[in-house]
Amino acid sequence: MPKIFIFILIILQVNNILSNTIKDNIQDLSLDKNNNYNSASKRPNQINISESRIYIGKIFLLLIGSLLTFIVYSAIRNTIIMNKLIKEGFSIIKKNFEFEELDIGNLRRIIVYIFPFFSKVYYIKDLGILPIMTINIGLIQMVTFNINPFEKDLPQMTMDLIYIFGKRTIIFEIYDLMIDKNNKKYKNYLKKLNDIKEKISDFKLYETKKVWYEHYLSANIKKSTTANDDMRILNFFKDVVNAYIEFAKDVPSLNDIEKEKKYFLIKGLSDEFVKQGGVAVNLIKKALGEDKTREILGRIIFGYLNIKDLNLKLYKKMYVQNNSKFMNFEEDKNLIQKEH
Repeated sequence: MPKIFIFILIILQVNNILSNTIKDNIQDLSLDKNNNYNSASKRPNQINISESRIYIGKIFLLLIGSLLTFIVYSAIRNTIIMNKLIKEGFSIIKKNFEFEELDIGNLRRIIVYIFPFFSKVYYIKDLGILPIMTINIGLIQMVTFNINPFEKDLPQMTMDLIYIFGKRTIIFEIYDLMIDKNNKKYKNYLKKLNDIKEKISDFKLYETKKVWYEHYLSANIKKSTTANDDMRILNFFKDVVNAYIEFAKDVPSLNDIEKEKKYFLIKGLSDEFVKQGGVAVNLIKKALGEDKTREILGRIIFGYLNIKDLNLKLYKKMYVQNNSKFMNFEEDKNLIQKEH
């Protein structure tokens, strides 16, 4: 039964209790012919003060109980569909690439104010870093699913799904961190994304304020809908992940110089987010400070710190001074060569 109908039934039941209570109270206050209170009745200042409190207490408990039941029910349902979505994403990647979970230490659980964020980070062999971040606090469930391509010339894919009771918000973004932006395969991939987007064109547009990084976005899908569309959202997610993986399979691995450029493209954007902020970044920075925010973005969201720690061929002596100019590849390359 849809939750709105359950809620209406609860309201009607409460209304029925109130109506009966008022009716009983009026009968208790009936007057005799001499306009005196019926001797069988209690005095007005005695009648129903304690009884009314009991009724009010019962009604209050009923409402609280109903609300808690609704929250628990929504949380369980949302968690199940969220975990199913993550599992489907893993399944698509696992069919095409090998991957392993990386150790991110105490960053697996981050407390931002009172909200716990749980993270896992995976290395996808011959592709890059896959971070998954979730939050589940009863009132809200959220999952962030990113693919950071350090070893192929692909864009960065990010997807946030937010579950609040029966409401759903989708934020899907493709960051144009390509070395060769005129790649024909890349253009075909973007066309495919437009076709996938059409499948949820009837979802309501989720409006947000203009952001500083919009010029990086080659695809930006923001929609809102309800739990009735959970299967359509799941299919949309599977479609965009499938499209990305099919694109990745058709793209050759980068050479060492290209991997340098890719590393600094991704790291550069991460640094810019620390500097200029974003909705989530600002929240983390205010709660935990700039240094911790830089570590969270570098280790989880963008994942470039993991690439360095993996001791891959190119990154064995990657410099760590963090003083490169944003996307200035020649200067970055010279600094690396000096260290070698």
